[in-house]
Amino acid sequence: MKKIALGMLLIIILSSLLSCFNKNSESTSGNLGNSMLNVRKGGQIVRDKNWTFAVVQGFPLVFKKQKVIDVYLEDSKAFKIFKWQDGIGELIDLNITINAIAISYLNVSGNHLYFVMNRVSDMGHFDGGLFRCDLNGNQLEKIKNGMFEPFIIDGNWIYYQTGTGEEAVLMKMRLDGSEKTTILDTGNKNETYYTINQFFLQGEWIYFIAGKKFTPFEGVIKRVKIDGTQKPELVLDNEKAGISPVLEYSIIDGSIYLKDFQGTYQSSWDGKSVVAFANFGAHPEMEIQNQKIYYKEGDLLFRADLDWKNAVKLSNEKIESFYLFGNTIYAYSNGYTKLIRINEDNLNVISVLEKPYKLWADKPA
Repeated sequence: MKKIALGMLLIIILSSLLSCFNKNSESTSGNLGNSMLNVRKGGQIVRDKNWTFAVVQGFPLVFKKQKVIDVYLEDSKAFKIFKWQDGIGELIDLNITINAIAISYLNVSGNHLYFVMNRVSDMGHFDGGLFRCDLNGNQLEKIKNGMFEPFIIDGNWIYYQTGTGEEAVLMKMRLDGSEKTTILDTGNKNETYYTINQFFLQGEWIYFIAGKKFTPFEGVIKRVKIDGTQKPELVLDNEKAGISPVLEYSIIDGSIYLKDFQGTYQSSWDGKSVVAFANFGAHPEMEIQNQKIYYKEGDLLFRADLDWKNAVKLSNEKIESFYLFGNTIYAYSNGYTKLIRINEDNLNVISVLEKPYKLWADKPA
């Protein structure tokens, strides 16, 4: 009986560990909600269990009262948010973004869609910030005024950055905009590297690039406790690693991938092991998921193993940007006038949206 009880206990423990691992894998791969990698590229697409949401530009601005509007606004095109269910077809206009001149950083949590929007009122005034609505586009509310920076949702908290460079502050707040809390004000100005840029959540840490006064967007990688209880600590010593200031980085599958002016490198969590990974000029845009590299070569999208072997062209479409969601890839093409979906299992390419926008999601590409 003792052996049976012990065996059952081990099974329960292993099941719990596997459950945690799978949950973490789902979170980092961006199957639900949005990953930090997708957010950094503008977060124009997001998925939850049932729906895909996407930002589409190209609709005329509508003003109920004729006012003198800046020429820039008259020349621009409004943005909208559509949703659809893959394989079902009809696209649904959420109809919540009248006169929106910019929408970005879509994210989903529970029964709400979150996004940053800059719009123009009927009187021609700017009205921007972090908004949320339900998944049908109802109950639109602004939960943070004047916010235009990336944010990420983790559990019951929204993590976000206000300001840039020397004015940057890392903060968090509840999903309804309450309990705004400062995690890290712009670093100690007595230090060489103290600005905040490109924050990234990983476990109990927030990673970010700390730059200098006159070069705030390039520098070294630091991290701070997610609750703000610890001073920032250096993760990667550029000088010891033999690399120049970091321009971009990502945290994927237990490694830090970073770019400087010369190339792309793979680093361990503690920054003690750094190896050259790719030529920066050849692969300026790449992501890693499930032990595969996704990258653009010219205007085309490819997938390869981590050693750059077995490269496969995923589509003949000219790609502007791409977003990874499990085994599904969404990509904007033809100058952002077309949105396609690529199924990795069979490399089937479907045209989701194409100007003039047709409200059907499964037209052959």
